Amino acid sequence: MENVSESFNDKTVLVTVGAGAIGINLVWAQNEMDIKKIIIPDNRSSSYPWNIPQGPKIQFIHRDSLNDENLKWAFYNVNVLTCSDISPACDVP
Repeated sequence: MENVSESFNDKTVLVTVGAGAIGINLVWAQNEMDIKKIIIPDNRSSSYPWNIPQGPKIQFIHRDSLNDENLKWAFYNVNVLTCSDISPACDVP
């Protein structure tokens, strides 16, 4: 696991569907790494506001992560894309 976490060092990460059950755990695991910023676009269809990860390097944005138009703005400074489900957004290199 150490090699994996090193690849995230000082990177900005976009976690699609990061407010769902799997995504929340993925975000908390990444939050323990030396990541610069974690961006979570999510429409909150499978979560509650009180359950969304919070922290100084976590940025939640209420948007649908399955809509290409909603994601274009997020890719500008993102270094790593992680997905917590199987979605079209996960196909982006």
